[in-house]
Amino acid sequence: MTIEKSGATSKAFPVIIELHPSHGEVDDFLSTSWTVYFLANSAETDSQIVNIFVNDDDLPEDDEAFRFQLRVASDDINIEDPSFATITIPANDDANGILSIATSSPVTATEIAKQNQAIPLTIQREKGTFDDVFVEYEIKRKTDAENEQEAPPIEDLFPLTGQVVLQDGKESADFEIFVRDDEIPEDAEHFVLSLTYSDKGKINDKNNSIEIIVNGNDSPVRFSHSTKRVLERDGKANDIEVHVTRGLDETGSKRIGPDAGEVVVDYKVVANSATSNEDYNVADGAVRFLAGVHNASIKVLIMPDDIPEVAENFTITLLPSTVYGDAIVTSPDHCVITIETNDKANGVLSIDFSDAIMNEKDGDKKVFIADEDDNEKFSGIRIMRHGGSFKTVSIQWTLDSMGESNPSKLMPTLGEIIFESGETEKFVEFEIAQDALPQESMKYVFRLLASTIKGGAELDGNTEADIYVPDSDNVYGLINIRRGSKIDVDNESNQRNVLLTVERSGGVVGKINVTYSAYYLPPEATQIRDAMPGILENPTGFIVLNDGVDKEEVSLKIGELAFLQTGASFEIRLETVDLLDRSPSILPKTPRLGDRSSITLLVNEEQANSEVGFADPKQVEVEEPSDDPLIVEIEITREGLSSETRIQLSYRNDAVESKEVTRAVDYQPGPTEVILAPGQRSRILTIKILPDDLPETDEILIIRIDSVEPDNQKLKKDSSEKRIVILENDSPGGIFQFMDGTAEYYEIEENERETVALTVTRTEGDLVTRMVEYNVIPDGSEQFYGVPEIIVFEPGQRTVNISIVPKDDNIPELQQNFTLELKPYGTPASVIANPSKVTVTVKPSDDPHGVFVMAEKDGQKNIPGRKQDILESTLKTNYSCIYIVHREMGSFGEVSVAWKIIPNDTNDVYPTGGVLKFEEGVTEGIIDLWSMPDELPESMEEFSLVLYNGSDGSRVGISNNASFIINSNDNAIFFKGSDSVTIREGEELVLNIRRDGPGSDSTNVRFMTRSRKTSDDQSQMTSEYTMLQAESNIDFIPIPDPDNPDNGIVRFPPTSLDEFIKVTIPDDLIPEDDEEFFVEIFNATGDYVVYGNTVIQVKILQNDNASGVFRFATQEPAILKEGVSQGISIQRDYGTYRAIQLGWKIIENIEFGPNMTIADILESGDEVNEFVNNEGIIDFLPEENNKTFIIEALKDNIPEYKEDFVLLLTNVTGGSAILSNDVFSLIKNLSVELNDSPYGKMRIHVDSLKVNVSEDSENETDEEPVSDSDMPAVDKIPQTFANITVERSMGMDGNIKVLWEIYDYKYEESLLPECQDLLLSANITGIESDITLSRSGTGTPTYKFIGGSSAILHTEDKKFEHLDKFSLSLWMKPDIEKMFTLVSTHDASDMLEIHVPLLSKYDENNNLIYLLLMNLMGTSYDDIQIVEMHFTHRHCW
Repeated sequence: MTIEKSGATSKAFPVIIELHPSHGEVDDFLSTSWTVYFLANSAETDSQIVNIFVNDDDLPEDDEAFRFQLRVASDDINIEDPSFATITIPANDDANGILSIATSSPVTATEIAKQNQAIPLTIQREKGTFDDVFVEYEIKRKTDAENEQEAPPIEDLFPLTGQVVLQDGKESADFEIFVRDDEIPEDAEHFVLSLTYSDKGKINDKNNSIEIIVNGNDSPVRFSHSTKRVLERDGKANDIEVHVTRGLDETGSKRIGPDAGEVVVDYKVVANSATSNEDYNVADGAVRFLAGVHNASIKVLIMPDDIPEVAENFTITLLPSTVYGDAIVTSPDHCVITIETNDKANGVLSIDFSDAIMNEKDGDKKVFIADEDDNEKFSGIRIMRHGGSFKTVSIQWTLDSMGESNPSKLMPTLGEIIFESGETEKFVEFEIAQDALPQESMKYVFRLLASTIKGGAELDGNTEADIYVPDSDNVYGLINIRRGSKIDVDNESNQRNVLLTVERSGGVVGKINVTYSAYYLPPEATQIRDAMPGILENPTGFIVLNDGVDKEEVSLKIGELAFLQTGASFEIRLETVDLLDRSPSILPKTPRLGDRSSITLLVNEEQANSEVGFADPKQVEVEEPSDDPLIVEIEITREGLSSETRIQLSYRNDAVESKEVTRAVDYQPGPTEVILAPGQRSRILTIKILPDDLPETDEILIIRIDSVEPDNQKLKKDSSEKRIVILENDSPGGIFQFMDGTAEYYEIEENERETVALTVTRTEGDLVTRMVEYNVIPDGSEQFYGVPEIIVFEPGQRTVNISIVPKDDNIPELQQNFTLELKPYGTPASVIANPSKVTVTVKPSDDPHGVFVMAEKDGQKNIPGRKQDILESTLKTNYSCIYIVHREMGSFGEVSVAWKIIPNDTNDVYPTGGVLKFEEGVTEGIIDLWSMPDELPESMEEFSLVLYNGSDGSRVGISNNASFIINSNDNAIFFKGSDSVTIREGEELVLNIRRDGPGSDSTNVRFMTRSRKTSDDQSQMTSEYTMLQAESNIDFIPIPDPDNPDNGIVRFPPTSLDEFIKVTIPDDLIPEDDEEFFVEIFNATGDYVVYGNTVIQVKILQNDNASGVFRFATQEPAILKEGVSQGISIQRDYGTYRAIQLGWKIIENIEFGPNMTIADILESGDEVNEFVNNEGIIDFLPEENNKTFIIEALKDNIPEYKEDFVLLLTNVTGGSAILSNDVFSLIKNLSVELNDSPYGKMRIHVDSLKVNVSEDSENETDEEPVSDSDMPAVDKIPQTFANITVERSMGMDGNIKVLWEIYDYKYEESLLPECQDLLLSANITGIESDITLSRSGTGTPTYKFIGGSSAILHTEDKKFEHLDKFSLSLWMKPDIEKMFTLVSTHDASDMLEIHVPLLSKYDENNNLIYLLLMNLMGTSYDDIQIVEMHFTHRHCW
C-alpha cells in the first residue's frame, strides 16, 4: 500500500495506517496497524510503501473486505482523500463448501401406477457454509457394458436436470426427483444422478454422483396368440384353452418386468358371429397369476350341434382398467377364436395359412418359405378337413415351378392326400435339394385339384399356395472387410493412405453397393463421438462390386497436413449393402454384412508423425560449481518415427522471473539445431554450468524447442521448454541491523504525537529481496501502532526507515519499559547483526491516581438531568439518598476530594458539605444525604451535590455533580382522565379515582351523584342543543353509602393508587335524547386533599331509536300518469328527536334477489330520467312522524307502454336515525301507465273522407285493381274500386287491425259519422277503465262492468241529439251470468234513453253464450228483443 505526501514539511512525522475499528478483533493480518515515517525536509512529493501480510489459516471464510484508514497526530499535517482503502480477501478454505451427495448409493425406487413416485435426495456441503450456492444436477441412463451414461431417460425419471439451492448458513438441502409412471414393461433400470455445476463452492470428485435403481415394473399381460382356430367336434363338446402370459416378451421366451406379486386382469367375451351358449360356452371373468407364475389360460367349451355352419368367431378381450398388481395389458390384448366350418359330414378341405408369412414384395400376400440353407425338408403345407370327418376321403395335388428350375428344388411335384375316417388334418412334406451352389430365389405354386376329390368331401376356401425357396448359399454375397487392409505410408513421396479392401464370399451374382464410414480416434478417445474430423479427405463413401466381382479396394487419403499420433487408430465401418440390378419377388437374404463389417487400424510409431519434446520437461535446479564446469545433460525425444525431423532450439534467460540476468559466463549452450533421422527416437543435449566468485541470485536458463520441420510434425504439449535454475550463490542477500549510532534508549509520552523513528540498514549483498521482522516486547501490538511489521528490502535497497507510535489506550499506567527488536523473516531467512535492539520507556499516563465522578446508587455513572427523589422526613420516619463517588482511571496512591450542597443555606438537607478520602486501590466512596422534617406544605425542591479539589495528582472529572429532589407532600385525590364521559343505556359507568403520592397509607374520599349542573362545574362537553337532565334512580342508579343514601364512599387501602366507583345506566326501552348528570368527590381523609378534576359530567347518549326509524307508510305500489303529481308518504317510527334528512331515489325496475341490501339494489338498478325529480331529500323536523313528498312523471308526449320503476329510501342523516331493517319497507314499486297511444290513433285520412266511385266502369280510377286472390268470396262480376287511406298517428308499435263497415246511403242521416265515437267520447259513470286489460296489440280503452244499472257510459255530444238510430261495433269478453248496461244515449228534450245491455249465461248444453240486447230505459226486461246471439268460451274476446 503506497502512502503519498505532497507539500514541504520542516519536521519528521509518522502516519498511522489502521484497520478500521468496526472490524473488531481480526486475526486475518499479521498486524492491525502500520506506520510509515516521512523525514524532515523531504521532497514535496514523497511516498512510502506499507507491506501488509495476510495470515494463512485453515478456516473457511467468505469474501472479507477490510477497511483501512490513515491517521496523523500532527495538527499541521492534513489527511486528504483517499484516506480510506479496502483490501478484500477472497473466499478461501472452501468457504462456500465442498459439495457432495449425502444420500447413500444406490437408491432403489418403485414405479407406482397412476402416480409419480418421489425419491428424496440430499446435497450436503462440508467446511464452509457461506452464501447461497446453486448446484445443478443431471440424470443419465447407466449402461450395463461400460457403466457410462447414455441418452436421457425422459420416460423414466423427471426432472432430468435441475438446480438445488443451499441457503446461506445451511449445510444441506433436500430435493426430490420423481419416477414417472410410463406404462412400459421394463426390467430393473439403472440411472446415474451427477452433480454437474456449482456457481460457488467445489464439487467433491469422489462423491458427486449416486446410482438410482428403478425396479422392474409394468409386467406385460397379453394373449399368446391374437387368433385361434378350433373345430366343432361331432357329438361331444370340445374343451380348449386360450393362453395368457405375464412377464414374457412377444415370443414368450424372454422374461421382462416383475413377477414377484400377484396379478389379476378381468376379461370380457364378445359373441361376434358366433352365438353364446349355442356355439361356445365361456363367461366374462378374470385371469389370475400367482407370484412367480407366467402362464395362465382361459377355458372355453366349444358346443356341438348338427347344424351345418360356416366359420364363426367370438372375441375375448383383456380389460386394461381392471389390472390388479404391477402389470399392464399389452398387444395382443384380444384373441379372436374361430370355429371352423362344420357339420359337413365328410368334411371341407382347404389349405391352412396359419403358418404362412407375409410377402412384403407382393402386397403382403401370405406365402410359405422353404429355406434350403436351414432345412433339408419342408413340411409347412397343412391341409385341414373342416366339418365332418366321416369316411375316407382323398384329393390329389401338384407343385409347379414358376421359373427355370431343372430339376426342381422341391420334390415330389405331385401327390395324393388321404384322410382316414376321423382325421382332420394332413401335412404335405417336400424334400429340399441340398447343394453348395449359390442360387437366386425360386417360386412354386401348390394346388389342390378339385376334380380329384374322392369320398364325398368338398373343396372350399384356400386351394392354392405360393412356396418360395429363397436365395441360398449367399448367392448375392456375404460382405466383409478383407484381412490385409492397412495404413500405407510412403516416406519418399510423403503420401499416406488407408487401404480398404471389401470382399464378398458365397455367390458373386448381381451388382451391389457397399457404403462405409471411417473415423480417426486419438489415443485418449473411447467412443466414436470422440473422433477427430479433418484427418481423412474421404471419410465416407461407397464401393460398387459389379456382377461377378468378389472384391474391390478403395484408398482413403490421409490429409497432407494431418497429424497421426502414436496409439491413435482408424475405425472403418461398413454401413449398408444394397442389391442394385436385381428385384427378386421375395425379400432376398443377401447381400448382407458379415462378421468383419468393421476394422480398427492402429497407428504405430513408424506410421505416426513426430511429436517432439523434452523427455523430462521438469525444471532442474543446480548449484554453481566451485571449480570445474558442471555438465547438465538434457534429452530430446519424440513419438512417431516415420520421417526425418529437424528441431530448432534457442537458449535464453528469463528476464521476468530471474532477478539476475543470466550471462554468457554462467553457462556454455548446446547446439541450436538437432536432426533426428527416420527411426531415430532421441538426442542428448550437453549444457555446461561455469563457476565464478560473484554474489548471484537464482539464475534461470530457458532452453526452448522453437519449431520442428516438416509442417506435419508438431511439438508435444507442455514439453517444449526446459528450465535450468542456477541457485543463488556467493551470499547475495546481505546482513541487517539498526544504523550505526542509533541510541540504545528512548523515553516518550503515551501520545500519538510521540514517535520512535529508526533506520534499518543492509550491508554486503543486495541482489535479492529479503524481509526482516520487527516487534516490541512485551505486548507490542497492544501498546504501539506499527508492530509487528515486516520490512521488505527490494534488490539494491540498502536502508528502510521504520517508526513506532505509542497507542493512547486510555488505560492508567505508571512508567513502562519496552524492547524494540529486529528478527529474521522469510525463506531463506534474513541475517540479523547487532545493534538489533533498543529500549523504549513510556512515561506515566491516563490519570494513574484517579479522576473523581458522581455515580448513582447502583454504581453506574450519574446521568445528567436525572435526579434522585427523597420523601420529606416525618417526626417518626427519616428519609435519605446515597451518592457514590467513583475514582475512575487509575487508583494508585492515597487521595481525597471535597464536596458541597447547592444551595448551601437550606434547612431541608443535612449535611451540606465535606471531604471524601480514598486509600490506594480504593475506587469508590459514599456520600449519605438526609431530608429534614417540617410541617409546611411544599412543592418539589431540587438540590445539587458538587465535587471539587482532588488531591495528590488526582482530579475531578466532568461528571462532578448530581441532583436530588425532595418530593412534594400533602398529595391530591382526583378523577383520572377527562372531566366528561359518554355512555349508553344498559352500560355500567366506571370512574377511576386517583391519588398522588406513593400510596403507602390508607385514605377515604366521599362521592355523590346529582342531576343538575352548578356554577362550579367546568365541563368541557358542549352541544348545539340543550341537553336533558337525567333523573336519579330512573336514568342512572348510583351506589349509595349505607349511612347516607345520597352519598357514597371510596376507600384507598395501602399500596392502592387507583380506586373505582360504578354507576348503572338502566335500559328503559323509551326513546330519549342525550341526557346528563354529574358525579362529584369531596372530603378526603389523611394527608390528602380533593384537588383538580373533582366533578365528572356524564352524558347518556340517545337511545331506543330516539331520532326514529324510517320507512314508507304503505307497501302499496303507486300508479302514476304522466304529468300528474302524486304524494308518497314516509313514516317515522319510535322517537322524533332531532331534525333528520332522508334521501330517496328512483331507479329502473329490477328483480330483487334474496338478502339484497339497499346498496345492492342501487348498484344493480340503472338511473332514470323519467321524472321531474329522480332523487331528493326529505326534511323531518323534531316531533314530525309522518311526511309526504311529491313525485311526478314527466309529460314527454312520447308513446309508451306501462313502465315500472323502484322508489328507494337510500340514506338517513341526523341524530341516531336509521332506516328500517326490513328492506322491503324501504322499497316502493312505481308504475307509469301506458300513455300517448303507443299503438297509434287511427282515423280516415282527410283526403278519403269523401270518395266517389262508379258502379259499372272497371277503370274509373288510376289505382291498380285488387287481384282475385285478395277479393272476398263474391261472384266475379265487373267491379270498380275506391281507395280509402287510414292514418295512424302517435305510436307505431305492433301490428294492429282496424274494423270498418260500409252502410247504405239511406242510413246516412241516422247513423253516427264514426260509429265508435260513441264510446270514445262517452263519459264514464260507475265503470272501471283499465288500459292493462286491452286486447293484445291494441291501445283502445277497455271498460270493466262491475254490475248495477247505474254503471253506464253516456254522452252529451250535441251531434248525438235527436238520435233514434245508431249502430255499434264492439269486442267483448263475457264473464259471469249478469246483465250489464253497456251504452246509453238520450234525447236532450225528453231524456229518452236507449240501453244496449249484454247478458251472458250458460245454455242448456252448458255452453257460455252472450246476448246483445236492446231495450228502452224504463221498460221491463220482458220487452227485450234478442238482436244477436253468439257462442263463446269464458274469458275469450
